[in-house]
Amino acid sequence: MGEKRRRYALCVQVGIDEDLELRKVYAVRHDALAESRGHLRVVDESGEDYLYPADSFVLLDLPKDAETALRPRLKKARPKPANQPLQRTGSARR
Repeated sequence: MGEKRRRYALCVQVGIDEDLELRKVYAVRHDALAESRGHLRVVDESGEDYLYPADSFVLLDLPKDAETALRPRLKKARPKPANQPLQRTGSARR
C-alpha cells in the first residue's frame, strides 16, 4: 500500500467570524465525519485544527515536490511543548 499523502486546500471564501486568509493554502486533516457534514478540518498557523465549511476551500492535488516544499513551513507552525515546571536546585535554601 502507498504512503498516505497530505491533503491541502486553498481558501476561496472567508466568513465574517473566521480567522482564515483568502487565497492561502492550508493543510487539511482527514475527518470523515466532518466531511460527511460539509466541513473540513483545517490546520492553522499554530498547528491547531478547526472545522470550517468545505465550500470555503478548494481541495488541491499537489505534485510531491509542492507538498515537500510546504511541509517545512507547516512543521515550524506547530506549537512548542509547554515549559517544564521549575525544580529546586541543590543550592536553594529552605
